[in-house]
Amino acid sequence: MQQSHTGVTIRDVARAAGVSVSTVSRVLNDKDDVAPETAAAVRRVIEELGYASSLAARGLRSRTTHVVGVIVQDMWHPFISTLIKGINEVVAAHSYDLLAYASARRNVEALAQWEQQQVARLNGTITDGIIVVTPHAATYRTAFPIVAVDPHRADAEFPAVISTNRQGVLEA
Repeated sequence: MQQSHTGVTIRDVARAAGVSVSTVSRVLNDKDDVAPETAAAVRRVIEELGYASSLAARGLRSRTTHVVGVIVQDMWHPFISTLIKGINEVVAAHSYDLLAYASARRNVEALAQWEQQQVARLNGTITDGIIVVTPHAATYRTAFPIVAVDPHRADAEFPAVISTNRQGVLEA
């Protein structure tokens, strides 16, 4: 397996392919105004150099990354893994990717602060929106879409999806 070179920029690709940065950008964005042979040459150089565009940079330019973030406390719990599988199916059906963040923190106050930091870090930079699963924080500073699944707090200041666990058990 060939290892990817870190730090390869779009300028490096342009220089190696003998084209402008805007031409490389047009190839990356599948624009149809680049000659097929030029596009093929640029794609070869991208492959050779191991170039991958930065989600953060793409998000800043286009204001969209087509990535949804999921923040969870732990991945080990069957509820979490089942939920992530379901979320992934839905985002994939809408041509989005899923980025999952997990923490092993057990202290509720530390977990709430960690969640707030992750929302601030991800939202608007490398994700178009965030889903926080069983959040401990009551609020998040963000102007981007956020939704919670089964929040621990009744005073939460964001939209939430709340399962009816007790009712479900009674009906079962």
